[in-house]
Amino acid sequence: MKVLVIRLSALGDITHASSVIEPLATAGCEIHFVTKSSFASIFQDHPQLKSIYAYDAAKLGERVAREQFLNWVEQSKFDFILDLHDSLRTRLWRRRLRASARLFVAKKERWREFAILFLRQKNGMGFGAGGRALKMRTLALEALRANGLRVDAASMPLTSLAIHADTVASWKAKLPARFAVLLPGSAWPGKQWPYFPELAEAIAAELPIIALGGEKDLDCDAAAERAQKINPQSSSLRGKTNFRDSMAILFLAERIFGNDTGMVHVAEALGKDVTVIEGPTEKSLGFSPYRPGSKIAGLSLVCRPCSKTGKFCLRFGSRICLKGISAKDVQTL
Repeated sequence: MKVLVIRLSALGDITHASSVIEPLATAGCEIHFVTKSSFASIFQDHPQLKSIYAYDAAKLGERVAREQFLNWVEQSKFDFILDLHDSLRTRLWRRRLRASARLFVAKKERWREFAILFLRQKNGMGFGAGGRALKMRTLALEALRANGLRVDAASMPLTSLAIHADTVASWKAKLPARFAVLLPGSAWPGKQWPYFPELAEAIAAELPIIALGGEKDLDCDAAAERAQKINPQSSSLRGKTNFRDSMAILFLAERIFGNDTGMVHVAEALGKDVTVIEGPTEKSLGFSPYRPGSKIAGLSLVCRPCSKTGKFCLRFGSRICLKGISAKDVQTL
């Protein structure tokens, strides 16, 4: 069967959406994935994807991009479509999507999130192990059953990404034989732990540090500078890597530490255990690491979780949920 999977953004959510690929492929489906062009390269080497459609409203304009995409869908003759985004944009697409193929939607959990964040019902309403990724996989399994196909996904890795061996080999030749990766950046400042330089100095006594991040993630440089005093092989690659490069480096890393951001989810999808610092977020929201070897640093506070982004701190901006976690707390997990 020919299947279209829709998840446009953001990095962590797209990585969670990869949870549908393995069961669909096992059922013999031909899988096509649509995401924003800025994220399309994350699936570049995935052996189980037939194609990746890069949706580029920023370049083409929303109306042109929408028409091009929907025309492609109509011409492609899919057997069924998984909408794993459920945004206003994809809702506007649905009339034509439903006319083209059977549509299955992973509905946004707005009431559930409200109950967790504002009614403090994280124990009764929180996501279980696997969180949002498992929710998406469950929808894929339902879609397969509705089309007369059944697979046993119990032993499959929950999320999966791939990186080409040549890219890995290229970076292996440039990096220390053993190293730890630090991911100090975040799209949301309210989720940034402030003690990565101290952690870098502590970890550098065991392993050289490679700090990864975008151009704006200045904490990469601060962390690398502290680590270099202990281990000169440490370095900052701030702004020097694309998605594919970063994935290769994560794949090669012995240990990985990061904020609750997309790249730590990418690392797990590459089969790596991670250590994540969670401040305003918490596992009940469904974004936490799922691998048995992954670890979470977080404080037991009545105000956690306060939001998915940490945009507003309920403690008058003190952000004790992050500042109260020391470098030693993270190092010794």
